[in-house]
Amino acid sequence: MSIKFDEFTKSLAQAVKRRAALKKFCVGLVGVALACAALVTGTKAQPTGLPPKAAALFGNIGGAFVITDAGAPGLFNVTADAIGNGSVLGNFTDSAHLQAQFPPPGSPDPVLLNGQGTWTTSNGQSSISLSFTGTATPDPDNQFVFNNLYQATITGGTGAFVGATGVAAFTEVVKFNADYSGGTASLVFKGYVVTRSSRH
Repeated sequence: MSIKFDEFTKSLAQAVKRRAALKKFCVGLVGVALACAALVTGTKAQPTGLPPKAAALFGNIGGAFVITDAGAPGLFNVTADAIGNGSVLGNFTDSAHLQAQFPPPGSPDPVLLNGQGTWTTSNGQSSISLSFTGTATPDPDNQFVFNNLYQATITGGTGAFVGATGVAAFTEVVKFNADYSGGTASLVFKGYVVTRSSRH
């Protein structure tokens, strides 16, 4: 499995390196364009507010994961166990299961991620269930490091979070072990949650 995964990561890293210089150039152009637009309009973007009765949800998570071959070309299963700290939840444990679909060798497309997770409060009395999709892109200078972005939807929960809804955005940095059997991950997240009690 590690050999197969290694081939996918090296191919993807090479494609990312080829795009790195062009990306930096394009980012520079976008920055100039935005600066010019700001000068012309003289206005600043205002942050959007939370939905009615929603509580801000933000924090960080750190932990480890294991990756295994899912039996299809470029498809791998990932199981993660971590701990986190966040608003509304306090300290919590994170258990996640997802699949990573690598693009064909030589493709510049990112890895596609999707899965589910459960956050359980430290006292075990309440939990939040999440469903998420995202992308993973290797660091052009280190094939063992990936930068991941996720969009999550809160699909319910237990205890204080029965019937909970909401969304969150995640930014994650992943570092694989030398044999690609797993690794460590660090995430930050930001979003909101609406609970059944807050709707009343």
